[in-house]
Amino acid sequence: MWAPAGLPQPILARLSAELIKALNAPEVRARLAKGGTQPVGNTPEEFAAMIRRQTDLVGQIVKAAKIEPVE
Repeated sequence: MWAPAGLPQPILARLSAELIKALNAPEVRARLAKGGTQPVGNTPEEFAAMIRRQTDLVGQIVKAAKIEPVE
């Protein structure tokens, strides 16, 4: 789940807690699994760190493959 930058911490914490609660509901997990999705339910900080790692990895791949933007 994404939220706007600068979202007040209490709101972010509540959204995160409610999302994790929903993701742990058996019917939600079953429906996601049926669609081939496996929920993670990590903290906002863990999610941000994962996005940074993935962005860095893609950047390294693009650089190594010498991919240039198309105009």
